[in-house]
Amino acid sequence: MQGWRSRRWWDWRRQRMTRRRGSG
Repeated sequence: MQGWRSRRWWDWRRQRMTRRRGSG
């Protein structure tokens, strides 16, 4: 995963995955 899926893609996906755990 290199290119535009480095910070914007991970940042948006992390917010959705972390919201399910309830850590963010």
